[in-house]
Amino acid sequence: MPATALAGGGGGFGFEAVRQLASVADVNRLLHEASARERAIDAELEQLLARRGDLEACLVQLHTSTEEMLQVMRAEAESLAGSTGDTSALAEKVSRKVRQLDGAQSRVTATLGHISVVLDRLHAVEGIQTALQREDYEAAADCVARYLELEDELNAGVAAAAAAGGDGAAEPDSRQAAEQAKVLVEGRAKLEEIVRARGRAAAKAGDHADVVRFTRLTRPLRLQQEGLELLTGFLRRMVGERARADFDALLDSFAGGEGGGGRGPDYLGTLTNLFKDVASAIDEHLDLIKEAFGTGELGLMALQAIHTECDVHGTRLLQRYADYRRLARIAGQIGMRKRDDTTAEAAPVEPRQVEAFLEELLLLCQRSEEYTQFLLARMAEVAAPGALPPARETALRGGAFSSAVRELLSYYISLEEYYMEESVAKAIRIDETVADSATSSMVDDSFFVLLKAGRRSMGTGKAPSVVAILNQINSTLSSLYRNALAAKLAGASGRLVGAAPAELGEPPGPAAAASAAAFNNAEVSSGYVGKLRQQLEDLAAQIFYQANDRDRIKLVLADLGKTASDFRQITTKALDQLCGGLMPRLRPVLDEAASASYELGEGDLVPGGGPAGSAWPQALLLAFGVHLGWLQPLLTPAGYDALVHLVLDKVVARLEAVLSQKRFTQLGGMQLEKDVRLLVGGLSDVTARTVRDKFARLSQMATLLTLESVSEVLDYWGDAGAIAWRLTDGDVRQTLSQRVDFAPHDILALKL
Repeated sequence: MPATALAGGGGGFGFEAVRQLASVADVNRLLHEASARERAIDAELEQLLARRGDLEACLVQLHTSTEEMLQVMRAEAESLAGSTGDTSALAEKVSRKVRQLDGAQSRVTATLGHISVVLDRLHAVEGIQTALQREDYEAAADCVARYLELEDELNAGVAAAAAAGGDGAAEPDSRQAAEQAKVLVEGRAKLEEIVRARGRAAAKAGDHADVVRFTRLTRPLRLQQEGLELLTGFLRRMVGERARADFDALLDSFAGGEGGGGRGPDYLGTLTNLFKDVASAIDEHLDLIKEAFGTGELGLMALQAIHTECDVHGTRLLQRYADYRRLARIAGQIGMRKRDDTTAEAAPVEPRQVEAFLEELLLLCQRSEEYTQFLLARMAEVAAPGALPPARETALRGGAFSSAVRELLSYYISLEEYYMEESVAKAIRIDETVADSATSSMVDDSFFVLLKAGRRSMGTGKAPSVVAILNQINSTLSSLYRNALAAKLAGASGRLVGAAPAELGEPPGPAAAASAAAFNNAEVSSGYVGKLRQQLEDLAAQIFYQANDRDRIKLVLADLGKTASDFRQITTKALDQLCGGLMPRLRPVLDEAASASYELGEGDLVPGGGPAGSAWPQALLLAFGVHLGWLQPLLTPAGYDALVHLVLDKVVARLEAVLSQKRFTQLGGMQLEKDVRLLVGGLSDVTARTVRDKFARLSQMATLLTLESVSEVLDYWGDAGAIAWRLTDGDVRQTLSQRVDFAPHDILALKL
């Protein structure tokens, strides 16, 4: 057997297998397997060689069919290329014909359009001549406008005809166009001259209908600037004549007022008439302005031109009013007073007279702002659909009339501040007690003046003016008015205590009402400041819609909250002084509590089974009625309740200090619990506010002193019970140590 057969991996034999042969039988077996494998391989090779002829025949056949197929495909491709070339040539020919047809159609369309334009232009020229002959200027103007529109179209048509090779027709058409243009220029010039002359004549004669008519004709003639001057000049003259007549009548009434036979000049009515005239002129001609001048710059210029009359006559009127009321002089004197200038007059003008000036100033400023808002709205309408340019509003608010209004506002602020200061100072000077009123007259008078001034400032519609007045209101309250409250409270507690009745049922002394009013003034004023702030804040929310203005006003009004808090502190301090004056009268009763004994035994029980009771709680309740009850009708309910609670704080603190030094039995603890309940029940009728929290510590001390044993406290302490403890664990041990029968080591052993 060949060595290769033994080494081949395909039969599964190798030299390693030969080396492992151990017997002749193994050698024979391996030999037979190798022979069988050789025969199988020979059979497989014979099968492959048998298929050789078929494979060679297939290869020859494949070569022959591929060559024939390629020849067929080449022939078909050449045929397709020829067909495609013919189709392309045909398509190019058709496309050329289509382009020629499109060009011819375009030239025909252009020619028809040119003919239509020529005919329309001819009709327009003929219409101008005919309309001028019958003085139908509207029709003539429409013909001029139509001709000017057609001129561009005609030029485009001539250019199209020349491009199409129609030069022969263009020459006679050009001559015809020149003749028509000459006729048009002559007719247009004649019509423009007629419009100008007739328009000026109508304006001079005051013929409103003709002015409107010839203003409307300036748009088709492209003379909008001249039309604007014609219309606005006429309207300004009409408004100016009426304004001058009203101003002359105002001067006549001024002369009558000086002589004592008239009621004085009506500046507000005169200014209102001017606003009405300007507004009527704008509203009646707004459609004409938009039609003749468009919704752009020319329309806005027309409104601004009409408003010029307001700039002229309105400014003169406001300046005349300021001179008539001597506002500059009064404002100067007020400024000198603020600077503590000794050369200033004591009182430039009476506050009542200033109030009349303020009402006039407010109405003048209100009407002026309403007019400005009206004019801005009309400008926005003319500028629509676009937005009104900010420069226009800036120019309007920066004009002469707006500057005069701002000057009036500055006078208003100075006079309003002066009016508030003088009125509040006068209310303080003439302060007096009022029958059936807990406060004196200065409280209601002062806050009436301040509220009126705040509301009046809101009426200006100007946030800076409102802020200035609100600052002055707060300044007046926090300085002048506060000083008056403090001055009246100085020594009031001593005077009020000194006026106390000697016995229950007797009337207080004559100084009691005035002294009590000082306390009431401070207490009521703190509440009035809060109401003043709320009312002004609500009013500002109704008047001002911009968030910035509202925020500025709210920020200033927040200072009033600080002033109210300051007034409450003054009231609390004064009541604390009054409490200090009343405490010596209660000290004898508290001394009785200090001398009471709570080491009770079985012999101290009453027939009902309980302790006999202490005398000092009843005495304390009686003392409250004697020494505080007479103050209830004199003080406000809130002030009286605050005083009672201040006294209770001191009384309870004294009782806790006294009782913490005593020794108790269980019966004594029960007695203390009874005494505390008696005090809580009796004092609840003295004040409308609850007093139970004042005695919470005493009640808990009494509860601890009634326990059966020390360990019983654990049933109540912490989360075990429903008591909100006011006592600390140290206080609990201290209280339990006051029981004579509780062992100290048991108390120390408590785990609280």
